[in-house]
Amino acid sequence: MPGLVQNKMILPKGPLAVVFMDLDDSIFQTLRKCPDEPLEAAALDRGGHPSSYFSFSQRCLLELFSRQTIVVPTTARNRAAFGRVRFKFNHGAILNYGGLILRPDGQIDESWHDRMKPLCEESAPLLAEVMALADKTIRDRGLNCQARIIGDHGLDFYVVVKNYYSRPQELNIIMDEMKKFHFTPEIRIHLNDNNLSLRPHFLDKSEAVTYFRQSHIVSENQNLPLIGMGDSFSDLEFMRSCNFMLLPGGSQAAALLSGAEEEGA
Repeated sequence: MPGLVQNKMILPKGPLAVVFMDLDDSIFQTLRKCPDEPLEAAALDRGGHPSSYFSFSQRCLLELFSRQTIVVPTTARNRAAFGRVRFKFNHGAILNYGGLILRPDGQIDESWHDRMKPLCEESAPLLAEVMALADKTIRDRGLNCQARIIGDHGLDFYVVVKNYYSRPQELNIIMDEMKKFHFTPEIRIHLNDNNLSLRPHFLDKSEAVTYFRQSHIVSENQNLPLIGMGDSFSDLEFMRSCNFMLLPGGSQAAALLSGAEEEGA
């Protein structure tokens, strides 16, 4: 009711929100996607060389969140790739599109791993078939792409195909082959720039976010606002499970929402 006066809320002295944050192309990116401004190395490749960078605004935002909120990386990176990120996250992480969870102490959540294990074992023949088709398409079409199965802690989670020459049309060829062989009922197919992911339907960031909240956010923080941050179509589902969504300008997800607004204008 207008004019209703209530007691002032008492805000917590600790963190003010929980942020589930995608990493690549959300809070850092490869050099070719960076603005023309001073940069800071954000992640290293397997050879120990910088592979992704923070812009000044991204680094400021991450510092702000790290001081005022609980930041939980929610990423497709596996544990090894996550370990090459040059920023210390202190509250755990969701890796492999939700296939692996690190507790706030940095150790693997074995209960979640036990939940994923039979699902991964059941999907292993399908992943092998998807991988074989991707390799065959790359060879037969002479594509400048590389396909790999991404795994962690003894489990295989998904197939990723990368094009290292910024030719996303080559990944479209592989994606079309996957659809032609009717993998779509069993496999999520997602293309974003030079990265094509092919993952079983049970691999879901949003379910991992729900589990993480229930298992690893202490009771006094359960009512904090939830912020979901991501850049791609595949992030939207877990972001919708949060109270607020944060999209980088110019990202795939932002372009989708802008297009929807224009259609409804």
